Amino acid sequence: MNLNPEVIFGPKGPLSKKLPYFEYRPSQVEYSQAVRDIITKGKIGLLEAQTGTGKTLAYMIPSLESGKRVMISTGTKALQEQLYHKDIPLLQKKLGLQFSHVLMKGRMNYLCLLKHERAQIEPVLPDKNSVSDFEEIQSWVAETETGDIADSPVADDAPIWKALTISADACLGSKCRFFNPCFITKLKQRAEDAQILIVNHHLFFADLSLQIMNGYSIFPPYDVVIFDEAHQLAEIATHNLSLGFSERGFRELFSELSRELQILRTREKQNVEDAQNWAHKVGESVSKLFDRFTTMPQKVRYDERAIADLAQNNAMVLNERFNRLLQSLLNFVDKTEDMPQLYRRLSAAQSSLAFLLQGSDDAYVYWAERNDTREWSLQASPLDVSGALKKSLWPNLQAAVLTSATLFIDDNSKKVKEELGIEQSSDKKFPYNFDYPAQACLYIPKHLPEPTAPNFAESAGAEICKLVQVTEGGTFVLCTSFSNMRIYERFLSALDYPLLVQGTRSKQTLLKSFLKNRGSVLLATMSFWQGIDIQGDALVSVIVDKLPFAVPSDPLMEARIQYLRKQDRDPFMDYQLPGAVMMLKQGLGRLIRTSVDYGVLAVLDRRILTKMYGKAFLRNLPAMPLLHKLDELREAFGERREKFLQYH
Repeated sequence: MNLNPEVIFGPKGPLSKKLPYFEYRPSQVEYSQAVRDIITKGKIGLLEAQTGTGKTLAYMIPSLESGKRVMISTGTKALQEQLYHKDIPLLQKKLGLQFSHVLMKGRMNYLCLLKHERAQIEPVLPDKNSVSDFEEIQSWVAETETGDIADSPVADDAPIWKALTISADACLGSKCRFFNPCFITKLKQRAEDAQILIVNHHLFFADLSLQIMNGYSIFPPYDVVIFDEAHQLAEIATHNLSLGFSERGFRELFSELSRELQILRTREKQNVEDAQNWAHKVGESVSKLFDRFTTMPQKVRYDERAIADLAQNNAMVLNERFNRLLQSLLNFVDKTEDMPQLYRRLSAAQSSLAFLLQGSDDAYVYWAERNDTREWSLQASPLDVSGALKKSLWPNLQAAVLTSATLFIDDNSKKVKEELGIEQSSDKKFPYNFDYPAQACLYIPKHLPEPTAPNFAESAGAEICKLVQVTEGGTFVLCTSFSNMRIYERFLSALDYPLLVQGTRSKQTLLKSFLKNRGSVLLATMSFWQGIDIQGDALVSVIVDKLPFAVPSDPLMEARIQYLRKQDRDPFMDYQLPGAVMMLKQGLGRLIRTSVDYGVLAVLDRRILTKMYGKAFLRNLPAMPLLHKLDELREAFGERREKFLQYH
């Protein structure tokens, strides 16, 4: 079959004859040709294309035409699933294309046969619900070919999966009794034969980190990468190139070691007294170290001098005790099935902790953070990942396509390219696909106080209630802080609309409830909206309380601001403002997903009108009516609902 994009996506092409809902879109043809050009000429390309372009099919066709092994990396597992279960089968069925493809997720998404066997022998389950869950899993295990827990009858966020899945660092690898029948082993074998590999950004950059550290990759060799939702790459790369040591993580590792030493003592008749003593002393030192943080703020940045003053001689003592523990364990490394991986993880934990307690590498920002259960962790993240990507990623690819609805600010992709270490690229921005003036409107009230005013949250809460009543629910309220979110929750609780609040249930459960219960109001922070796709009139209003600037006191943000100042650059104009503009564009993208969606984007921050930088937000949004009064909004929204309601 001729896979030229002009043929496939043309008005008289094969898709037009096979798909009843096919709509000829010139932008889809142009986009697909751009992908084809990047792959054929071996370039890096940044393509900004809005919702409605038909990006997925448009980059799949030139990928298949190339004959190369192409890795498609998505921003979320949900998009992975859509590609694998919906888009690719559609191409194969409607166009008769035959090609091999495989879906690859992180190891924790697959059942571990060794842990499953142990759960059968010693069923220590986390709660009562897990008993019935385990029975359902037993039947599923006998049938599944992939071991992907998302395909099981038990929800993939059920507590029981922690007892039945294993992390990459805890896996026994080729030394495991179940290595050959292992679902991960079989997955890698299928990947070796596949033309299309479907992964997600977290797995991709976790693998890149592995390659940088020890030259090993879980993926077979590949030629081309297509990064969908590419605006997330810098953040995810930073996360995967970071180091951490947490109280909770150490406690879990320490518990596993204690159980293994007990097995060595009782079952293998080994004298483990020395190892147990040193393990106890290491645990004692870790507790003393974190006890010194109890009076600190919830999140605090530190440097070499600050951590030295705080840890005092605890760091030296802890490192020495760790060394003695590892030395005492050498005698038992080959005595049980789990000791090799436990030794390896303990050694890695010591190395990470030593790096974190030195706090001396200027390329990293260091901080300590306390979670909601008052457990501490130490973190170190690279200030700039561009150098690592410039050295270890881009030179190793024949071609790369980075695509998203938010890559450009004022028609250039400078910010994204700088963050990712891309020096030369072929870039293109595609026009909006929807009739925003007819489908949407932008509401910015002038009467609210500025967000810095002490009464802002109360005033915003009252305004949010009025907006929810105008649209009769169907609203996302996206907040820049948890403290404001709690205030808005109090206001919204007085209304007669189903209220869903981030943190009360899992993200997927909240979204399912939102779709099921029409007129719902979902209250969440900014991070919640990434990757959400709700079509139709279940969602007709997105309310943003403040312009979505990242918190400047966040350790990583604060360090990057200082880093840019040292380079005589303006952190606000070069980093903070572009990031906030992209975030607001993402918010609008949640609202209008098809040509018959309608709704209102409300920004309750008057600075978008009164500050010079506000113009950057407005000119990077599509043209649509700008309203300031509630009566005007009520009329405009009513007109749009009347026009588009017939399609829902």
